[in-house]
Amino acid sequence: MEDRSGALAEKGVFGWTDPVRGNGEEADMAKYAEQLKKYDKDADMAILEAIEKRYASVLGRSETRTVACSQKSERETVAKNWAQEKLGVSYEDGIKAVEAMCAMMKGNRAKNRAVFYYLVAKKLDKLDVVRKM
Repeated sequence: MEDRSGALAEKGVFGWTDPVRGNGEEADMAKYAEQLKKYDKDADMAILEAIEKRYASVLGRSETRTVACSQKSERETVAKNWAQEKLGVSYEDGIKAVEAMCAMMKGNRAKNRAVFYYLVAKKLDKLDVVRKM
């Protein structure tokens, strides 16, 4: 059996290249940017990157990587935890923005959480708040 520990140490545990997902963070950021450009061609990629870094652990898990707009509890959670608590808007304004983004992204089954959060922040005119996080 071949000892691959040296090769893994050389690449680093987090530098491993997944043949399906690509080169980790860089591949993910490219994927997020591509999806965001469909909805906002003038998007600020630095803000998207800030969201991606802040929520890397959530985005890294397949069960939380996307927003499930079909689930009322998911919409409510995003409105409360993202819009109200992080962006500082009322729950009512947050839920309106979340529902507007769900409607806008309706044709996209895999609504990436980082992209969704960016678009909700933009809808609420709170991108500057995200930039300062």
